[in-house]
Amino acid sequence: MPSRIGRERFKKVFFGILAAHVVFLLGLLITEYRREPVVSAKELPGATAPPAVPSAGALAASSAPAQASLPRSPVSSTLVAAHPETVYSVISSDTLNSIARMHGTTVKAIKAANGLSTEHLTVGQKLKIP
Repeated sequence: MPSRIGRERFKKVFFGILAAHVVFLLGLLITEYRREPVVSAKELPGATAPPAVPSAGALAASSAPAQASLPRSPVSSTLVAAHPETVYSVISSDTLNSIARMHGTTVKAIKAANGLSTEHLTVGQKLKIP
């Protein structure tokens, strides 16, 4: 019965290789999940104050169109469109070059944004990504 032994050996090798690939792909997914940027509370949806709504009496007393009688929210009048800054946490396999490529920027820009004089990084270090 050499064919039965051969089939059993093939099954063990095949499923061993399949399991190794699954573990490898899960490791890649976990690594990419850990590299997602940290979002500050200011950048969260709904973090700005809602616009003020006038009372019914204020709308009825106004002879101007309804849009003109609505008060302007101080938040919306002072907001300036700025580039949100991403904060990245360094992991053991990171280099400034790999972080720059990952975020579409340059090593020079990351060093300037963080006041770095060398390319030495420590695990857990927080970097601002311009």
